[in-house]
This record gives sequence, structure tokens and C-alpha cells, in this order.
Amino acid sequence: MTAFSIKTPPQHADWGDLLAIWQAADDMEVFESAWNFDHFYPLTDPVDGGCLEGGTTLAALAQATKRIRVGTMVHGMHYRHPLSRPFRTRPCQTCGSAWKRPRAGMRSASV
Repeated sequence: MTAFSIKTPPQHADWGDLLAIWQAADDMEVFESAWNFDHFYPLTDPVDGGCLEGGTTLAALAQATKRIRVGTMVHGMHYRHPLSRPFRTRPCQTCGSAWKRPRAGMRSASV
């Protein structure tokens, strides 16, 4: 069976909308995973708009879903050490269903 994923960037996003999307994907067997990103600022205009913090959002969405595996596409290694406490505790919060992908993740507005 072909599996699909969703990615919901937490920029310019409403928490209720993100929650509804992730829970709907969790109820559809075709989706195996859901992803967000970890940037301090939106990647699209307006760049001074709202952007939910990636790790906190991921942990909350993981708690609100039952089946789907969750992950963050990019964790900026400049400001998020891969062995920091949030990375070590996330598997506990998600019952082991979290993926992490440390990458450079730098954008001039994020520094």
C-alpha cells in the first residue's frame, strides 16, 4: 500500500485548524505521518506574522493523535542541539512515534 504524509507549516496558522487537520489525517489510513517545521519566523510574507514554535506544536499534536507518526522536517542545529532535553523527552511524549531531522535550518530572518 502506498503511504502518504501531510506537512502543515506552523506559520500564519491557527491552532484549532492545525489540530483539526492532524486529527483528520490520523483518522485516514492512507496517511502514515504528519510533519511541521521549526523556524522562528514565517517563511512566507508577511515575515513578521505569527509562527508557532515547532517542538511545542509537535508535542501537542502528537498527544492529540493516536496512530500517525509525527516529525519535524527541520530543527535548526544552530539553536537546537540534537541532544538537548526537548529532543530526549519527545519520544516519551509521543510513545516513540516521533522522527527528528536535524539540519542547518538557517534563514537570515531566523537568526
